Amino acid sequence: VVRGADHFFEGTLALTRISLTAAELVASDLTLESALLEAGSIDAVSMNAADTHLTSVQMKVQSGLLSACVLSKVRVSECGALTLLECPIAQSQISACTDPPLRIYGSSLRDSAVDGEIQSDASQWTGVVFGVHQPTDLLMWSGTISTSNFCMTSRSARFGANASVGCTACEQGGLAEPGAACSILAVGDFLNPCAALAFSADRFPEGPPPACPDPLPERERPVPDPAPVFAPAGGEAVSKSSSTALKPPSAAKK
Repeated sequence: VVRGADHFFEGTLALTRISLTAAELVASDLTLESALLEAGSIDAVSMNAADTHLTSVQMKVQSGLLSACVLSKVRVSECGALTLLECPIAQSQISACTDPPLRIYGSSLRDSAVDGEIQSDASQWTGVVFGVHQPTDLLMWSGTISTSNFCMTSRSARFGANASVGCTACEQGGLAEPGAACSILAVGDFLNPCAALAFSADRFPEGPPPACPDPLPERERPVPDPAPVFAPAGGEAVSKSSSTALKPPSAAKK
């Protein structure tokens, strides 16, 4: 157990290249680098972690940034502001953050449950349950969702032009309000059993769900959004944003 006299260890608690089992880390400022924590708990005001493996860990963090960390069977019961970068996450639960949104960039989530306001970019969600306990709103600029479920407290889901959703349901009243789900490109429903996610006029002759206002809110991370590519009949694939985007440099200069 690492803690201070008044619950939190005051100052910075920095652990580098260390393996811990059944440890309780309670600190106002926690830094983990190339660390492993198994069957333990974290309670921190501020947490920064890189190249860290967390397995069967209970977490409470008021402000957290995790980069290149592996989370397995982790339960985040309380979070203020939380950002996950390039993190594989499996069999975990993340409760709604009180200083939203929860930011998940370049990560993969599998067989997990996530609540609250979520911003996702370049991430893959597989077998994930959204909105089990708390109101949930998802904004996804790019990435994929497959074999997942938007449950009863899922209020909205907005998808950018480089996001795709497949084999995903909305059970127990999830995404029930008209216009709760929308996509920049209303193409292909990918066999989603949830009507709100069936962006296809072929399957719903009365018209697909409404398209999102274009553009979506500006990204909070400075990365380019590649323009979706389409192939005109009998023509070469071109970018929607620029007719020269996919041409060789020499051709683009002419």
